[in-house]
Amino acid sequence: MDPQASLLQSLNAEQRQAVSAERSNMLIVAGAGTGKTRVLVSRIAWLLGVEALAAREVLAVTFTNKAAHEMLERIEALKLNTVNLKGLWCGTFHSICARFLRSYAVQAGLDPSFTIMDSDDQKRFIDELLKAEEQADLAVAAKAAKLTPAKIGAIIADFKEQGLRAAQAAAKFHSRLTPEMELTLELYPVYEQECLRQSKVDFAELILRTVELFTHNAELRALQQRRFKEILVDEFQDTNHLQYQLLSLLKGHDSHIFAVGDDDQSIYGWRGADYRNLNRFLKDFAPVHLFKLEQNYRSTSQILHAANLLIGCNHERITDKHLQSVKGDGERISVLSFNKVEDEASGIAQCIEKLIADGEAPSSIAVLYRNNARSALIEQELLQRSIPYYVYGGQRFYERKEVQDAISYLRLAVNPSDNGALLRIINVPARGFGPAKLSTLRAIAAERGISLHQALCQVVAFAKEHADAPREIKLLAKKSAGFVELIAALNAKVQVGAAPELLLTMVLEAGLLDYYAQVDAKEKKDSDEGRCANLEMLLLNAKNLSAREERTPTEDADGKPLSKIVAFLSNAALMGSTELTASGSSGDDFAKKVRLYTIHSAKGLEFDTVFVAGFERGLLPFVPFQQPREQAQQRKCLEEERRLAYVAITRAKNHLYLCYAAYAFSYYSGWQLAGPSPFLNDIVRALGRNERATLFDFYAAADFV
Repeated sequence: MDPQASLLQSLNAEQRQAVSAERSNMLIVAGAGTGKTRVLVSRIAWLLGVEALAAREVLAVTFTNKAAHEMLERIEALKLNTVNLKGLWCGTFHSICARFLRSYAVQAGLDPSFTIMDSDDQKRFIDELLKAEEQADLAVAAKAAKLTPAKIGAIIADFKEQGLRAAQAAAKFHSRLTPEMELTLELYPVYEQECLRQSKVDFAELILRTVELFTHNAELRALQQRRFKEILVDEFQDTNHLQYQLLSLLKGHDSHIFAVGDDDQSIYGWRGADYRNLNRFLKDFAPVHLFKLEQNYRSTSQILHAANLLIGCNHERITDKHLQSVKGDGERISVLSFNKVEDEASGIAQCIEKLIADGEAPSSIAVLYRNNARSALIEQELLQRSIPYYVYGGQRFYERKEVQDAISYLRLAVNPSDNGALLRIINVPARGFGPAKLSTLRAIAAERGISLHQALCQVVAFAKEHADAPREIKLLAKKSAGFVELIAALNAKVQVGAAPELLLTMVLEAGLLDYYAQVDAKEKKDSDEGRCANLEMLLLNAKNLSAREERTPTEDADGKPLSKIVAFLSNAALMGSTELTASGSSGDDFAKKVRLYTIHSAKGLEFDTVFVAGFERGLLPFVPFQQPREQAQQRKCLEEERRLAYVAITRAKNHLYLCYAAYAFSYYSGWQLAGPSPFLNDIVRALGRNERATLFDFYAAADFV
C-alpha cells in the first residue's frame, strides 16, 4: 500500500480532508473527542511521507511535554520506512524557546549556560533580592502591603506574557497601577539585572527573550522562517499574546501554520489564554482554510445532545459545531439533587460503590469538581467505604498547606511536645518569629532538654516574672505570648473533650482564616485553588466527623472510644498518608483507583463514567466575592464558565451524573441556598417535556438514603 493510502485509511472523511489538504494556512476546529491528536500526527506524517519535507523543516508545538512525547511516539508507531525523524522539532513553547536561546545565547544577550528557574526557584530568588540592603525600603513597603515573593513573581510573569519590560509596563499602566504593581515595577528592573548577572531566566523570560531576539534580529528571523516550512500548533485556543507573537515571527512568506483548536474548550483565560487568537489567526494569516471536526468517538448521543445545547448558548463562537456520536444514544443522563454537600458526597460514593460492585473498573470512574475544596467530603466518603482513589492535578485535600496549618494547631493542642507542628505554624499568621528567634528558642529547648512549646512557655513566664530579663528574652516573649495563650486555650478545650469543629473555629477566628483570605487576594488565586474555601470545607468536614462519631465512635484496641479530636486527627492522617508519584499515580494499584479531578485538570481526558459534583448555582458558574464587573466582562466570564461546564460534560463516554446540593456552606454566612446550576436550566429549557424525559433521569436525595 502506498504511503498516501496507508495514512488516510483509518481516518473519517472530515479528518482525511484536513490531513491531505494542499499546504496552506489552516485552522482545524476540532470538537471534543473528534480525534485532533490523530489529525495532528497524521498531518505530520503526511508532510514527511507524502509531501517529502525534511523532518528539520517541520515544527510541532504542544502545551505539555506529555503531549509532545505522545505525538512523537505515535509518529514513530506509523513506521514510515522512508522517513527519518531526526531533526523534527516537537515540544512546548518553553522547551522550543529554550532551544533557540541556547543556540543564539550571545545574540540574545545571555550566557549559553543560563539556568532556568522554576516557580519555587523564582520565589526564593525574589526573597533574596528583598533581603539585600539596597532594597530595604522596598522590602519594608512590600511587607506592609503583604506583597509576597510569589505574588511579585506572578505580576512580573503577567507583564512578560504581555511582552512588557519594566518601562513599557509602567508606561502602559501608568493611569491604573495598583499598589502591588507599583512596588513590583520598582523591583522589576533590579530583578532583570540580577537575573542577567546570575545567568538565570524564568519561564516567561524564555518566550519573551526569544520574541525580542527574532524581532530585533532580522537575519536570525529570516533563517527560522526559511527553515520551518510547516508549523503545527496544538490547543491553539490556549495561546496567549506572547505565544501568538512568537508564531507570527516564525512564519515566513513561503511557510504555513496548521492550527488545531476548539474555542468551545477555551477554559484558561484566568492564566492569559485568549481564544480570540483563533479569530486573529483567520484575519492575520488570510487566506486560511477552515475545517471542522464534528464526528465524536468518545461520548454517546445523549451526552453530546446535552453538550451541544449547553455550548449553543454561547455567542462568541468562531463557528457553530454540532458534535455527532458514532456510538448511538446510550443511557439517559442522571441528575442527582441533594439537600447539602455532605449528602452529595455520600450519594456519589454510594453510586460509585454500586457501580464497582456491578463490575465497573474504579479507574473508569471520575469525579470532577469546579473547586478543589469540593473533594474533601468526597474523599472522606470514599475512604469510609474503602474505595481506592487518588486526586489528580494537585495534592490530596489533607495535604494542602492551609489545611495542614489548621490541623497543626490541633496537633499541638493535643500534643504540646509536637515540635514539627509548632515549627510549621509558629509564624502562620506572621508573628515576626524569624530565624534568629527560632535559633534562640531551639538553644533554650536543647539546653533544658524540653520541647519547643515548653521552652516558649518558660520564656513567657520568665519575662513576666523578671522585669530585668535580657532584652532578647523579653522580645522573644513578646512575640510569642499570644501564640502561647492560644495553644493553652485550645489545650484546655481538648482536656474537657471539646469537639474538633469548636477547636477549628477558635483557630480560624484567631487569625488563620483572615491570613489566608489575604493570601488569596494578593495572589489572585483562581477559584480552584482558593485556600479559604478549603478551610471552610475542613470545618464542615470536622462537623460531619463529629456527627458520625456520635453514631459510631472510633474505638482503640481495648474497645474504648477515642476522643473526637483524636479520631479527627487520626482520620486526617490516614487520608493524607498516601504519597503520589511524580506522574500523579500512587503505585502499582494505580489502575484500580477512582479518579478525582478539577474540571480544569481533566481537560483532554475521558472516562466511562463521570460524576460532576457541585453542578450548582454559585459554583458553576463560579461567583467570586469581588467588585461588580462591567457587563461585557461579566458576559465574557460567564461564557468561559459555560465552556468549563461543556468540558466537564464531554469527559464522559457512557454515563454522566450531574450532581448539586440545595444548600452550600460558608464559614461566614453558614448555609446558603444553592440549587441547580443555571447551565442545567439552560439545557432543560431548550428541551420539550417529552425530550426531557428521554434525555434525563432525575433523582432526589431520598433515593440515596
